[in-house]
Amino acid sequence: MVGAGQGGQVAESIKTFYFPGPTAAMHPSFLLCELPGLLQESTWKVEYNKPLPTWDNYAYDLSAGTAFKTAPHPQVAVILHPKMQQAIRDHCEVM
Repeated sequence: MVGAGQGGQVAESIKTFYFPGPTAAMHPSFLLCELPGLLQESTWKVEYNKPLPTWDNYAYDLSAGTAFKTAPHPQVAVILHPKMQQAIRDHCEVM
């Protein structure tokens, strides 16, 4: 997840989150410094922050969470789609 070729999924997620659009390669020290902030800033709002079934799901969820900040309107629906079913179910149970 971290180290494939150009830096892996974590590095790509950080680039997308902090530098939308084409960017130069990041230095590993930047990755180290920004990772804690990325995990905190890309946390889903309470209604979408649901437990996931496996640790693999959390890896894929990181990409969605980081893309959400800069996503255009049509892409927001695609990113939130997997989270909507549980959010609606939880909302209906509260009522």
